[in-house]
Amino acid sequence: MNVSRHSLSILIACAVPMFLTACNSDDTVSLGDRIPTAPVKSFGPECDALATTQTVRFIHVADLHGHFGFQEKYYSKIKAVHNQALSEQPYTLFTNGGDDYEKGSVAEQLSRGDATLEATQALAFDYRVIGNHDFAWGPEQLLKYSKDDVATVLASNTEYYGSDPQGFDGVNFAIAQVGCIKIGFFGMTSGPWNELDQEVTPETDFIPDFSMRWDWNDRARQLIRDYAQDVDYMIMLSHLGFGTDKALATYVDGIDLILGGHSHTTPATELINKTMVVLPDFNAKGYTEVDITFNLADKSAVISQPIVSTDIELMSPVDSTTQHKIDAILGRYAPDAHTEISVSKGQPTRTQMRDILYNAMRSFTNPETDQYFAIDASILDENEIEDSEIWAPGSLTQEHFHRSYPIERQPANTPGFSALYQVQVLGSELKLMANARNELQYNGPTMDQIDDQKRYNVALFKSAAWNPELFFNAAYYEKDDAVLIAEAWQLYDVYARNRTANCQFIDSDDVLYSCDNDVINATTIWNFNDPATIFTGEQSQLSSLSLQSNTGEAANCDGDIMTCGTTDSLGIPALPDGAIGNVIKLEALIADENGEFALKTTHAANGDFASQDLISNYTLVFDVLWPDNSSNEYRAILDANDLNNKVEIYLNESNQLGLYSQYAGTFNANTWYRIALVFYASEAGDVVYKLYADGKFISTMRYSAGEGFKWAMNKNTMRLFTDTEYQKYEAEPVYLNALLYTPRPLTDVEVASMGAAKSVLTFTPTVRELNQTVERFYENAPEDWAHKWIKQRAKFMKAAPSPSQTQHLQTIRLK
Repeated sequence: MNVSRHSLSILIACAVPMFLTACNSDDTVSLGDRIPTAPVKSFGPECDALATTQTVRFIHVADLHGHFGFQEKYYSKIKAVHNQALSEQPYTLFTNGGDDYEKGSVAEQLSRGDATLEATQALAFDYRVIGNHDFAWGPEQLLKYSKDDVATVLASNTEYYGSDPQGFDGVNFAIAQVGCIKIGFFGMTSGPWNELDQEVTPETDFIPDFSMRWDWNDRARQLIRDYAQDVDYMIMLSHLGFGTDKALATYVDGIDLILGGHSHTTPATELINKTMVVLPDFNAKGYTEVDITFNLADKSAVISQPIVSTDIELMSPVDSTTQHKIDAILGRYAPDAHTEISVSKGQPTRTQMRDILYNAMRSFTNPETDQYFAIDASILDENEIEDSEIWAPGSLTQEHFHRSYPIERQPANTPGFSALYQVQVLGSELKLMANARNELQYNGPTMDQIDDQKRYNVALFKSAAWNPELFFNAAYYEKDDAVLIAEAWQLYDVYARNRTANCQFIDSDDVLYSCDNDVINATTIWNFNDPATIFTGEQSQLSSLSLQSNTGEAANCDGDIMTCGTTDSLGIPALPDGAIGNVIKLEALIADENGEFALKTTHAANGDFASQDLISNYTLVFDVLWPDNSSNEYRAILDANDLNNKVEIYLNESNQLGLYSQYAGTFNANTWYRIALVFYASEAGDVVYKLYADGKFISTMRYSAGEGFKWAMNKNTMRLFTDTEYQKYEAEPVYLNALLYTPRPLTDVEVASMGAAKSVLTFTPTVRELNQTVERFYENAPEDWAHKWIKQRAKFMKAAPSPSQTQHLQTIRLK
């Protein structure tokens, strides 16, 4: 420790009061009650009596916020990191800085917290501290959260005074016997936030049955005084935020290491007053590793530098045991979380998202309460949604709706910020409310249509519903009269199912592609089976492929720029299913020097660029293999039009697909992939296309808004696997087994149905009928229909009748 055991009186000396109070208000120090015995756990091999040094490693995370969904597999990746660390260093401790709940998975909402509880326990931490969001679901859930067969839960400024016979398992202090070293842990929790997304000042208790201490520095001194003589090294596991951690370290002696959380910002470390303060990544996107080497003679410690924080988003190792547990959790509580419920034709703006929300409330039955609402008008702040949270075009699921309005149940154990409430006011009052604040936007009848004497049902977000005088300068209604309608995601969910059942997009009255027979039959496929008719398409004949030399002559299988054969005859790997494929080999195509491979179509222009006779919405699917000698080179894939004669999609030298500002996926040489590109080129949105590999979604490809024209298809001159830019020479040989084109975006389900590369590419489009209900689609996880919340969740599957401020500390977000 960085304080002598024989000079503990130093710890109670008064410091100049600044950010944190350094002494008790009466300049005295309370000796307190009898010191509780700290629980002790042993980790790693027993102490080696002959060793002179010992290293202890910490894998630290914080603010996971329930990000345990399928696609990212963040939790499973984090656990894989922990397991790898243990294999390298058996003296490894796995720590968590709090805030496991909220904002992550819709499964938490459907299970009222249980899914996040189980996902947290599945990670099997050694020590974790309670965060402010962990009070979200009230006393019952917090009591369960404090109980863990593996982890010790630290709650040094939290006291339980309720009557639950099982009690609260959070502890003030704990000791880890790690080989020859005794490490002491205590944990601090930050204060509550209110419905205005502001920290509550002065701090109050979060929920009934739990009282909080907010004198963090005095509490820390007390714990150090009580337990310092029992340990060799003192750690505060903190959910106070990086700024508060640094201030506490300034005024409190005796803490060797603060493993923090709460601040949503770039990972950081700073040494203050002999205390190393560590802040990890947030939202389960990464972890921080701290290695400490102890001199076993005097127990002095040295922290290895630099302290490394690692982003796990692009990491591939996944712990299969943890992933199986996560799959099972999602299967129990949210089997529809990744079911395609609806389709968005375009990328909505904030205003359009608000319009959809208003339409959803005009005729809505809450699936949990069966209460019916008919909203006449809404007054909402459309900036409640972040641009990054607006869904992309294409398939929509419950997770998309939930991520659009992530739920923060603050004050604790109340509905989220984005919950909608109904209030009733006179028409004359509605007019005044609609014009009260510029930052609120109105939906409903026009002002001249409003009857001053009629009562109207008005929808408001929770902040406005609970604070009428603050938002509308008058109390046109009482807060207690505001009635909860539902969380925003629930409204989207029910509305989306109604729209799909009526063959409509969620954002447009146009008929769904899957309900339009003309669109269904518009797909052309090339399987390259017969050299004599190598470019003859199957299904629709409205699109065609051509290969021509730079002099304009048609090329064939016997030419210089294309070879036809089988995977065997061309000496390349068989297809993933083991089949021998009929394939073509295109040489490195340079448009100005040897030729180009082009796709043309007679389909009508569509989307934002239809007025320029361009196709904005379309899908390309191709079975492709790049040979070994093409690795570490840029490889042209697509130039959609001749507006600038530049390739707009490459495979780069790192084997990722995209263009300068965003690349995604990994497509290794000498490996077959079925790649799908689903385009939504638009004038205003930043979503250009979605990337899939072997039927699985990889990434939404976003570029600068206003640049969508680069990817809009010229019906006569879309070049494939050809470098069209003068003397750039960024093309390499490529093998193709099949190719598909359709003048519409395919959905996630349709892409998934095609799977990986096979000897023959076939496609059967999704066909819907009017009033067909949304069917469940779930892989990997079992369903437990006995669970008490599943019955409630199942109500979401029923189709209803068709409807006729955040506080900042510099740049640090504290949540």
